[in-house]
Amino acid sequence: MAAVLAGGLVLGVGAATTLAAWTSSQYAQSSVGTSIFALESTVDATGSTGWADYPQGAAAQLNLDAAALSPGAQKTASFLVRTTSASTVGGALVPKLALVPTSKTGSLPSYLQYSLESVSTGTSCASRTIASGAWRAMDADPVITGNQQVQAARGNLVKYCLDLRMVADNVPSSVQGATVGLTLTVTGSSE
Repeated sequence: MAAVLAGGLVLGVGAATTLAAWTSSQYAQSSVGTSIFALESTVDATGSTGWADYPQGAAAQLNLDAAALSPGAQKTASFLVRTTSASTVGGALVPKLALVPTSKTGSLPSYLQYSLESVSTGTSCASRTIASGAWRAMDADPVITGNQQVQAARGNLVKYCLDLRMVADNVPSSVQGATVGLTLTVTGSSE
């Protein structure tokens, strides 16, 4: 009996050591990175010069020439936006107009109206016709029609025409000498 038990122990030890198996592994890997989406703009009406990044605090100066408006006067400026050459994706644009009050603003914003339109790149902002319903109060969000999409790597540009006017009637003399800042912000979101 002792011999059978001893044989069983030896057999048990042998069985435990023969459970090994061959193994083989395969692997796959990949790099993970992010896209690049950045905008640049110019106030040059033709889009041939002045392209740069104009962040908050260093905004491009619109060629609006509206420092001395009189009742009934209207001024126009162009603002063009596209992606940078490093952008790997395109996106959608959303423009917003805001007033920046000064110590001399007074009631001036109540007598100002604007129109903001996206036009084809060959369109002259100064010579186009503005529909009467396109004029908005200064505190109203813009209603934009036309292209609002930019493609990757400067694939296209979006041209905005900003028109500003002082209403012609019932502007009180107290508005004379008033000033207000105006900021056009175009925010892009990548696709």
